[in-house]
Amino acid sequence: MSLRTNLLYTAAFICSIQIGCGTAKKAEEPKAAVENMQCNSPEEFTACMRAGEFDKTYRLFAKQMTNVFSKSQFEAVAKQFIGSAGDYQSYVRTGYAEKNGSKIYDVVEKYAKGTVVTRLSYNAEDQIDGLYFLNENQALPGNIRAESAPKEEANQANPEAAPAGDKAIRDENAPALTDKFKESIVVVSGKDSCALDGYLTIPKNVEKPPVVILVHGSGSSDKDETVGPNKPFKDIAHGLAERGIAVLRYTKRTLAMQTDAGCRPEDLTRLTIREETLDDVKAAVQLMQSEPKVDASRIFVLGHSLGGMLIPAIAHENPSLKGVISVAGPVTSMLKMMIRQGELVMQELGDALPADQREKANKDIADLKAFDEKLANIPDEQVMAGASAYYYKTFDQYIAPALYKELKMPILLLQGANDMQVSVEEFSKYKELLKDHPAMESKLYPETNHLMMPSTNTKSINIQTEYAIPAHVRDEVIEDIAKFILAH
Repeated sequence: MSLRTNLLYTAAFICSIQIGCGTAKKAEEPKAAVENMQCNSPEEFTACMRAGEFDKTYRLFAKQMTNVFSKSQFEAVAKQFIGSAGDYQSYVRTGYAEKNGSKIYDVVEKYAKGTVVTRLSYNAEDQIDGLYFLNENQALPGNIRAESAPKEEANQANPEAAPAGDKAIRDENAPALTDKFKESIVVVSGKDSCALDGYLTIPKNVEKPPVVILVHGSGSSDKDETVGPNKPFKDIAHGLAERGIAVLRYTKRTLAMQTDAGCRPEDLTRLTIREETLDDVKAAVQLMQSEPKVDASRIFVLGHSLGGMLIPAIAHENPSLKGVISVAGPVTSMLKMMIRQGELVMQELGDALPADQREKANKDIADLKAFDEKLANIPDEQVMAGASAYYYKTFDQYIAPALYKELKMPILLLQGANDMQVSVEEFSKYKELLKDHPAMESKLYPETNHLMMPSTNTKSINIQTEYAIPAHVRDEVIEDIAKFILAH
């Protein structure tokens, strides 16, 4: 479980209360068999979690994990993410990789409502120093438990089935090559040993094009900002390249942390938005300033969701940028956003929610409110909704009103009218903060969701279903971004 397992809070909140989310069936192994397990292997660990053996599983955590999560917090998150998939059906495989001294296992299992990937990272002492719940398309390839290879040597015996190191975490999709653009693999690296793999998409037959750097939303994102079958950053990169604009997109640090110890801070409770996002954006800008294939005097940054929220801070720290773009960016603090999302879900569910579930959900919201109100006096290491109190305490400095007032470079604000995560109200507040800006443009797209894809949904409780449907970023959105960039 990363420090910030997932701050797509609405989806997680719905899973914890919505009728039908359920809990995972505990009877896939005989009770006696589970009781006799030590839970040490990755596969036994997931079986023990399903059976509710949290004492056994929690004792396997390294100190850096127990410092962040209590046993009760671990139990609550495990039940939420595994339980939301429905009844357990079968084991599929275990992917494997080694990176910077850590052994990474991805246990892939089928549940009634889909596939769950449990990623476990073991340190040199065979203690678990990372636990993550992932989508199926994020799983490491291969099967270290295949009968054809010894389980401790499977990655060496069959390197194509279970490649180790950097190859194991590379995206399924190779860099694209079309008659209009080509992509090359690049590495974004800052002041530490963390290397974030990325793609630089370059339009063909355009000498020294402008370049835009894409900055992710919250949570752990790959370079395409994949959500289910949807890849908004890939859509934007290819769409802009077809219009003569280069694009840099890269793996977010919070995803790289899962397989690369060099990307993890020594103390996860001291992680801030600077380490999570801002330092890597600066490194990406510096990379493009030295890239001979692009126009270093015309570098733009596009931030989505959390990335859009941070645009004023990004502009402040990178004054050489030619312009910035905020897509579905909020301006309200993260804790207050989560409270609003939870309250909205409760309003939408109304009396359809059984009394016991309503009581639990209301308590969760009340706990968030109390945490927010008492934040200044809460110990830095205490965790709420996947992040430490220290993270929230340091967050607001990066969305301070002064940053909006000093922003002078051209800025484009884009928002979907059917965005159930960042409301149109947030869009209006963003514009109000920039009302005196000399070069601010904005546009609201009807029937468009948080991913800037077509949508007729108007309920927060439906976003998980909506995001499971394959779609693409609207052409109109990509065209408007291109016009803004080419005009400056």
